[in-house]
Amino acid sequence: MPTILDPNSMNKVMPGKGRPLSSIDLGYKYPNKLNLRPGHKFHQTLLDQVLQYAKDSYTQVSRRHADWNEIDRVLKSYTYLPTLGSKSKKSRDEKGVQEDEMRRIIMPVSQVILDTLLTYFTSAFIRNPVFTYEGTGPEDVLGSLLMTELVQGHVHKNAVPLSLHTSWRDMFAYGVGYASPRWETQLGRRIEMQPTGFFDNIASFFQTGSQRGQSEYKVLYEGNMLDNIDPYLALPDPSVSAHEINKGEYFGWLDEDVLSVMLRNEDTNNWFNVKYLREMGGSLTSSIYNRGERNKRQHYTQSTSNPVDIIWMYIDLIPRDWKLGKSRDPETWVFGVAADTIIIEAKPLDLIHGKIPVVAGAPDFDGYSAMPTSRLMSVEELQMLVDFLYTSHVENQRRVINDNLVVDPSLVNIHDINTNKPGKIIRVRKRGWGLGGIKDNAIFQLDVKDVTQGNIQDAAFLMEQAKGATSTMDQLGGSLAPRTSRVSASEAQGVRLAGLSRLERPAQIVSHQFMLPVARMFASNIQQFMTEETFVKATGELAQRLSEEFGIPIDKERTPVSPEQMIINYDVMAHDGVVPGKEDIQVWVELYQVMAQNPDLAQHFDMQRIFTHIARQMGATNVDGFVRRPPPQVMEDEEIISEVDKGNLVATNGRGQI
Repeated sequence: MPTILDPNSMNKVMPGKGRPLSSIDLGYKYPNKLNLRPGHKFHQTLLDQVLQYAKDSYTQVSRRHADWNEIDRVLKSYTYLPTLGSKSKKSRDEKGVQEDEMRRIIMPVSQVILDTLLTYFTSAFIRNPVFTYEGTGPEDVLGSLLMTELVQGHVHKNAVPLSLHTSWRDMFAYGVGYASPRWETQLGRRIEMQPTGFFDNIASFFQTGSQRGQSEYKVLYEGNMLDNIDPYLALPDPSVSAHEINKGEYFGWLDEDVLSVMLRNEDTNNWFNVKYLREMGGSLTSSIYNRGERNKRQHYTQSTSNPVDIIWMYIDLIPRDWKLGKSRDPETWVFGVAADTIIIEAKPLDLIHGKIPVVAGAPDFDGYSAMPTSRLMSVEELQMLVDFLYTSHVENQRRVINDNLVVDPSLVNIHDINTNKPGKIIRVRKRGWGLGGIKDNAIFQLDVKDVTQGNIQDAAFLMEQAKGATSTMDQLGGSLAPRTSRVSASEAQGVRLAGLSRLERPAQIVSHQFMLPVARMFASNIQQFMTEETFVKATGELAQRLSEEFGIPIDKERTPVSPEQMIINYDVMAHDGVVPGKEDIQVWVELYQVMAQNPDLAQHFDMQRIFTHIARQMGATNVDGFVRRPPPQVMEDEEIISEVDKGNLVATNGRGQI
């Protein structure tokens, strides 16, 4: 474990500089009337506490790094390649001549398992919409529909499915995956046509026109984002289970930024003390997680110029105990520590959902461990054994295909034998000329047996065991195992459905651990931070419901959404973890045909909804887009007034307009 920087480093002269930081005052004004100037006693006390949390967490999490490194190696290559900057792996024979060693062959057992699991999760969760909201009362129904479409717009624009995929990969590879939902506001200028004009003295009137110009700084975009947190760099509270982050006292992670970018964004991010980093000189990295270890894992040797390591830490605390205020009520604060030396942010989160804005998923958790065993780690020994069987078989074949000769060097020219050119001539020494019997007396080849002939069969058996243990059988991967007899369609379908059922369990666990908290925080961010009216796409079933149930006319498939409409009571619909196509499509088609031919059944059941369900099970994702809508009916004014008096027509959306 690397040691934390010396707590008294503030009073030392920084490398490359001529004065200690404690003697520098750059005139920062700190929030909440706190004295967070580097070198001040309160700054140092707060810094020590944050770094102690980070150190305690890293001590526990780093115990898993060796296992994670092994998982990374078998997922990223098919052979154990030498590390960057090192020479090729060689050995020397008894004469000192270098020769290549046989490298371990990595069979893609873990990679196939991971791809199958990720494929299932992608099919189960990446739908339209990804998150579905439902109002808790009649007055919340409209708002929940608009909330669903608004969040789906954020998901599409900000590539949230990519972040979800990364988190799922971390869950299966390392046992736990982390992500942080946040609200992003982008400010900037727009190109607008601005009116211009001048008075034409000849024509004696004012000429008007327009020209291109830049607007004032305004909100260009605001919406939800989902940031991934590398499990290697995560600093969770080790006293709670992996999926119970908000039951712990803190959660943090290590991030990397560039000094020039930090200086440019200091005011935008409401940071402080960033200019002190320029006074430090030397390395601005963290001692919690050394850069050499990170570079080795990420397969690069050079980093960005002036990199700065930042420890971000969310801590549940009582401000009075930490001397951060007078309140005795628990609050969640966020701290940013740059280069283990400078606090650049310290403020209460003040989020209305009242939770640490980090979610975690661990599909193979036991309910207690902070660092559970991943699905790939559970078959790590099988992976190593399969690699050994294949590697030893290939290595034995390399020995077999080379000649193993017994030679009498007094009768045969040994240099001719060592020549590996095809069609070579081996010369007999002069003393053996005319003697005959060279084959029996001077040279013969040893009998060689392949003792690894059964390795391939054993390795194939172990691969099947690994797939069965992780619920990723061949049928889920798109292939059937070789069979001597014919496989019926019902048998293949039954095996596939059984495999899909086994994957529903981890999908449902992740739905409750990870997907539901993300959806709730997205909705909470909208209610707290949304300031601009926006438009959502309304087509298909949504457009029909908005028009028929709420009387909202849809103009060009878009409907406006205001911040006030998002102030609702809502609940999030949990995913069932079932992928489309799990149900028996043939049975549904036969039932549909029976109901279509029976008038009583056709009147009792909604045939259109049944057909839509069948189409979705067969893979159609936008069935509502093919529904034919009746054209709007145009009526005369007198007829409209008459129908309104009769109660057959009502005002739309309660605005007093027909």
